[in-house]
Formats: sequence, C-alpha cells, structure tokens
Amino acid sequence: MPRPTKLTRELIQDISKHVREGAPYSTAAALCGIGERTFHEWMAKGKDEDSGMHYRLSKAVDRANAELHAELAARFVSEARTVDGKAERFLARRFPNDWSEQQTHKIETDAPIELVVNLGRKLQLDDD
Repeated sequence: MPRPTKLTRELIQDISKHVREGAPYSTAAALCGIGERTFHEWMAKGKDEDSGMHYRLSKAVDRANAELHAELAARFVSEARTVDGKAERFLARRFPNDWSEQQTHKIETDAPIELVVNLGRKLQLDDD
C-alpha cells in the first residue's frame, strides 16, 4: 500500500505563498518541509491531472507566479515611465515587431564565411 501523501490544502497555501513572494521553488519547498524533487514530482502530476491535490498545487503555483509577474511588470512599467530609456527598452522587448530596431544584411559569396553576432551581453561560461 502506498504511503499517504503529505500534500494538504494548508501545504498548497504555504508553498504558493512563498512562490508569490518570489522564493525559488527549492526554497519554497524547503520552507514547507518537503524536498525539491518531491515538489517537482507533485507539480508534474498536477499538470497531467484534471482534479485532486496535485492539480490544485499546480494551479496554485501557476497563479502565484502569474500574480508575481503582474506585480513586477506593473512596478517595472511604472518605473520605466520615470527613468530615461527604460520604457523604450521594455517596449522593444515586449513588442519587438513594433519597437525594436530591425537590421537586415545581405551577404553574397562563394567562399565560406564566419558570422559573429554580438547580442550586447557577455555570456557567463562555466570555464571562467
């Protein structure tokens, strides 16, 4: 007989509260006394179900993430209106077809070429 689950309504509320506050999943799980692996297993089950406690957890965490995203986006947009350049950068990322600079380059050659594209930020490599 399988062991009874520790997943309860209270645990779902606690996990989603921590996620809503911005805690990484591993931290939210640890604060609630469960392992990260267990959390991810429960979330995966919830994505495959249409009801039950795992489904409720999945939906609660999705909602917590959506609420956090909305709050941070609203804060960012509010700050972007008062700081030069932020609004334009935000619009270029959110609506690239309307706001980002479009560049097209035509290259004609019969020889092999090396193409290097600089995206404006340095990538962190594990070797560094």
